[in-house]
Amino acid sequence: MIPCSVEGIGQQIAERIKLAMTSLDSPNMDHQGNGATMVGENLPEWQTRLATVFNETFPPCAESAVVLHRLLGVARDVQALYDGQWDSHEACGVGYHTLDHAIEVTLATARILSGWNKTHETGEDITQEAFLAGSVAALFHDAGYLKDKGDLTGTGGKHAFIHVKRGIAMARDYLTRLGWPPKMVELTCQVISVTEFTQPVVLEGMLAQAPGKILACALGTGDLVAQMADAHYMDRLLNLYEEFSEAYDFEGRDELRARGMTVFGSAEELRNGTMIFFERFVVPRLEKLGGMYHYLSAYFGGVRNPYMESIAANLYCSTVMELRPWHPIGELLVDMGMVSSNALNRALERQKTLGRKSAPRKREDGLGELVRWINHQSGRNCLGDVLISMGELHANDLRHALEEQMFPSDSLPLFKPQDFPALMRVAMLLSSLRHIPHVFNQVLAVVTELLDCAAASLLLLDERVGRLVIVVASGPNGELLRGQDLPQDMGIAGWVFSNGRAAKVNDAYQDDRFFKGVDSSSGFTTQSLAAVPLLLDNTPIGVLEMLNKHQGGFDERDIHILRAVAQMVAGSLDGFLWMMENGIFSPGGQSA
Repeated sequence: MIPCSVEGIGQQIAERIKLAMTSLDSPNMDHQGNGATMVGENLPEWQTRLATVFNETFPPCAESAVVLHRLLGVARDVQALYDGQWDSHEACGVGYHTLDHAIEVTLATARILSGWNKTHETGEDITQEAFLAGSVAALFHDAGYLKDKGDLTGTGGKHAFIHVKRGIAMARDYLTRLGWPPKMVELTCQVISVTEFTQPVVLEGMLAQAPGKILACALGTGDLVAQMADAHYMDRLLNLYEEFSEAYDFEGRDELRARGMTVFGSAEELRNGTMIFFERFVVPRLEKLGGMYHYLSAYFGGVRNPYMESIAANLYCSTVMELRPWHPIGELLVDMGMVSSNALNRALERQKTLGRKSAPRKREDGLGELVRWINHQSGRNCLGDVLISMGELHANDLRHALEEQMFPSDSLPLFKPQDFPALMRVAMLLSSLRHIPHVFNQVLAVVTELLDCAAASLLLLDERVGRLVIVVASGPNGELLRGQDLPQDMGIAGWVFSNGRAAKVNDAYQDDRFFKGVDSSSGFTTQSLAAVPLLLDNTPIGVLEMLNKHQGGFDERDIHILRAVAQMVAGSLDGFLWMMENGIFSPGGQSA
């Protein structure tokens, strides 16, 4: 089955290309006669970004206008493919290798190629046709996850171990139908092959020399850095595991193990292996691909590499959350070119010196002793802190990436003016560590009012019995709810806790996950709810949930607000527990 019929999308693209080639005096052309390509107002935002990279890379001329028209035509077709508009394939059903992933990989690849051209003389640079082939290869590189039309089994994750082969076949058929020269079709398909994660990087055939080698290394690098730089990377590993799990069922776990494939037992195992994955797979593969990620710095002006900064931030959070030592990350910072090896060695020696500390001291003379204690204790003495204090690592760059991960900028348009003062009130309330129980009641009251809900509850895990306990509850019958518990994997709260993911349900009794027992014992009727996990050291310790929104249903704004509050609550608990463990406070609020 062909990806698009002559009468359908393929014919439309062919007509657009013909129009671009025969009518250069189009609305997208510079009427001054130099052939500059203008970005159309009706383009999707991501296609505008891709066109911008192209226009930054190649001087305006009639030829570049035609090539850009061809690139944007393929981009529109690929978006239609993922949306299920082709007569050969279903819409994308997987949660990780989505159109958004293909877009981000394409943009990263295009920026690497642009950076390459900025640093190489004429004759070594990438031509417009080669840029087109590399970008199209990126657009199709994960299309193999899309199911054939009429296949209603699974999401497409079953194709995880054959998706590259399927994607190559789709690209070859489509580009041939589009009338591309056979040599260019073959080049594009061979470039896609480098994204096969189960195989080592092999640059042979058309990939053994330029431009194929450059395109393949750019795409292989773009595929890795784009996904690991995603601010939501750690959260989306659950979606990746769901794809793997479907493939395990489809291929057979024993069969995959016999073929030398890694078979993960859970999403948590996948998350916990992030650092090992980066050290043992990503770094060697990036080097095998020629260190092409350095050209991202060239694209961004030669000063910063936002992709590697974001990856460092993800690894920082992963390391801190898993209580891993910073030493491996220090080596990775060297590999990324963010610090020198000499600076790393000096920092390690300084870290050892700072690490020779006495046990935490008890408070003896009020604030004076507290000041001395704070000066004596310098946190966990992470290598990152040491490098920053030495001036070897820019704190602002890492901080910006961390902020983006914890509070994504794409969520900001969802917030309303009244949200930020409320979040400030929550932060101020949580600063009173000695009055934690009372403070949590007040926090729930603030958030309940902000989100216009009838009730709220905070559940924490009692590790002794493996159950979630409602420690704070507001709203009707809140007193009856306080102290009730349920198994840590039961109900929507249990699902949120077990999966480490948020949930919003606007018809509770129609959701199979909902546990009716709490309603039955309290007399409260849950209609809708939104819940987010509380995480400490990347491990769920509880759940924050809002119940029965008065107007309409819970939405993404509500989830973002709850995540921000949950992060503050978890941080407050973390500080409280740490100070208890170090003899600063006792549970009753008295000094040790």
